[in-house]
Amino acid sequence: VRLENIDYIETRKPAWYWYGGLGIRFGWDCSTGFIQNFKRGVRVTPKRGRRIYFSTINPDAIVNIVNDLIQKMG
Repeated sequence: VRLENIDYIETRKPAWYWYGGLGIRFGWDCSTGFIQNFKRGVRVTPKRGRRIYFSTINPDAIVNIVNDLIQKMG
C-alpha cells in the first residue's frame, strides 16, 4: 500500500481473534491477513481497496513510523 493511499493505520488484537490461523487469511471484516504469529498486529485501511492486517513483533513502532512518514508528506 502506498503511503498516499493510507487512510488509517492502527494496532489490533491478536490475529487468532480475527483470522483463526496462520498464513494468508481472510478476516471477518473482509480484510486480508498475513499471519506469522498470534501476537498483536497492524491493520492498514486504504482510501481504496481492501484492508490489510499483518502480524509483527512490534506493531506500535510500525504504526508510529508510518504515521510520521504520512505527516511529513503533508
